[in-house]
Amino acid sequence: MLTFEPDPSHYQSCGALATCCEGAGSVHLARHLPSGNLVALKKFNMERAGDDAALVQHEVRLTRQLRHPHVLGLHAAFVAGPHVVAVLPLMAFGSCRDLLNAHFANGLPEAAVACVLSDALLGLEYIHRRGIVHRAVRASHILVSGSGRACLSGLRYSCPLVENGRWQKALHSFPQSTARNLNWLSPEVLEQVRGCCPQLLDCSTVAECDDDGPGTNEGNGGSGSDAGLLHHGADTLNIREGAGSGRIECAEVVTEYAQRRFSDAFHQMTELCLQRDPVQRPAASQLLQHPFFKNARRTGSGTCSLPELLHPVMPLGDRHVATQDDLASMLAAERLSELDMEPDQWDF
Repeated sequence: MLTFEPDPSHYQSCGALATCCEGAGSVHLARHLPSGNLVALKKFNMERAGDDAALVQHEVRLTRQLRHPHVLGLHAAFVAGPHVVAVLPLMAFGSCRDLLNAHFANGLPEAAVACVLSDALLGLEYIHRRGIVHRAVRASHILVSGSGRACLSGLRYSCPLVENGRWQKALHSFPQSTARNLNWLSPEVLEQVRGCCPQLLDCSTVAECDDDGPGTNEGNGGSGSDAGLLHHGADTLNIREGAGSGRIECAEVVTEYAQRRFSDAFHQMTELCLQRDPVQRPAASQLLQHPFFKNARRTGSGTCSLPELLHPVMPLGDRHVATQDDLASMLAAERLSELDMEPDQWDF
């Protein structure tokens, strides 16, 4: 079994990929020198983290305890000067937000959505069994490996249901830094938000949009271009809302969506997830039994993997980074689009 040591000298940085955590963190592509494997280094500057320093410590401690193929693992962690450095698996396709922003402006293909969400649900089922609520499930916190395996990240915002043998009373008490996640909280958490529930946009629903003009999603915060589910630019995968007023801008989406049709199973699954009453919403384990996920990796008469569904997007890998100078020159020339990801969107 490959061992990743908490020793800075064992990792050679190949270049910076992104900043994160409001500038207090950065993500770097690196090579593990003893094995030659590529990894991701997430560096937190604890002097700049401020109140988020406790969240960083929480994420590192919690991730050390979790072992599941669909929850982003932690190879090692160490302190280097003012930085806490987490050594993470390289998720070579980046996040789902990367994929949407760079390659799938109108949303991922339905089969790809099924694959990604199926994996994410398996990860959620695992952490729920451990008594943990994620509280920040969004496209930028769902990462995809080069083999097409989706993993949950963003555990710094998570909260245990039980602590010291007692049920938590402040489960919905969020640190100020979680404001960016408000659009993806459940409806009952944001009771003050009003409006109509959003829906998948295809030829069966766009016409209804013209007539009814659905408003804000009660669980999406209700404003801004980030207030959608499942859609490009909104850190999601296929549903979109308009900016400001929260009303869907039908004139802009009719030509994009009226010619496509999602399956009945996809519509039904989405409606279940958007039930305002939490009692009516299925748990992750129950949702995995839905027909939409039972054949998540089946297309036509054969099996199609997620990398095939994402074609022609290619994952970042050794063939792209032979030396540190190779990556440096590509970053300088702003050619990361050729590697199918945007460097400023990575969020581990």
